[in-house]
Amino acid sequence: MARAISVKVATPKVIAALETKLASLEANLATSTANEEAYQVSWKQYQEDLKAYAIANIADASNFRISHRAYNNVVNIDYDVPTNKPNMPVEPKRDFVIVQEHHITSAKEDITNALNILRMTEEEYVSASTMKSIASYL
Repeated sequence: MARAISVKVATPKVIAALETKLASLEANLATSTANEEAYQVSWKQYQEDLKAYAIANIADASNFRISHRAYNNVVNIDYDVPTNKPNMPVEPKRDFVIVQEHHITSAKEDITNALNILRMTEEEYVSASTMKSIASYL
């Protein structure tokens, strides 16, 4: 037969843990934004390098496709360039996880609400049901 576990966690410890998590979420959002901006800069540079590579190796191109778009007076020329040359640009990699701002905002609101309630309580310990509701944020 399973026994019920009675756990007592001091309210100040829970508040401190939630405050730490809140600061961590804000730092993750700032880091993610900076990482994404740096990635976009490297992606634009990669596109420029690809254009230069394609123009420099047009003599080796094959499979030309040409279409004239009369509605906006544009000639579209597509061709294939071999990628086995030593100066082929390397595509930048995203080596970080993109943090969606709305997920962070929602979690921050929930943690802030929990902190406000915990700061108002006069209880010395947090109940098991309260811990269950905030455990996903810790």
